[in-house]
Amino acid sequence: MAAAEEQNQKSFDGYYLELKQLFEENENTDKDHLVLWETLTDFTDELSLAMTIYEQALIKAEVINSTDFLSSIEHLEKAKISCAYK
Repeated sequence: MAAAEEQNQKSFDGYYLELKQLFEENENTDKDHLVLWETLTDFTDELSLAMTIYEQALIKAEVINSTDFLSSIEHLEKAKISCAYK
């Protein structure tokens, strides 16, 4: 967060890659959770990459039947469709 607030892209990119690597190393373990992937998406500037990560989180939400997260993704999908028409 500090790197983002300071607009230090080099530090931000480094921290982002560390976070992504940590999540990937823990994927499909007991440390894996869909909220981690949603958090990673929050720091992803590229829309297509963010959507790919959200889709990965959505699969995890479906596996555990997380209605809260499924609802959140549904709203995201509606926003995506809405943005496409503007």
